[in-house]
Amino acid sequence: DERPVVLWARHTGDRLWVELAPDAIVNHFPGSWTLGRKDGLWRVLCAQQRRLGASVYAFVPRTFLLPADRQMLETAVELTRKWALEDEATRARAPPLRGGGALMSKPLNSSRGRG
Repeated sequence: DERPVVLWARHTGDRLWVELAPDAIVNHFPGSWTLGRKDGLWRVLCAQQRRLGASVYAFVPRTFLLPADRQMLETAVELTRKWALEDEATRARAPPLRGGGALMSKPLNSSRGRG
């Protein structure tokens, strides 16, 4: 039998599943691309936050998908800027953006396996 027992592939079509050996082991699950695409991962985490509550996902940094969330980002940056100018007692509460406004940019689908 020459059907694959182990397969390493980026995309699979229906035909491939039919051609696999009956005892083949497949390490694949639907939507796995979300692990590598930060925008997709964020959408999944957002849905889970709505489903289970934001406190369960407090470890996830605030995320903005641009350009759709541009206004929310600008508002958060401005509130963080104002927070930084407050007196020490007021600054005891958490800033709108963790890290005092330090941001990280992850352009969509841009690494193409390079990073």
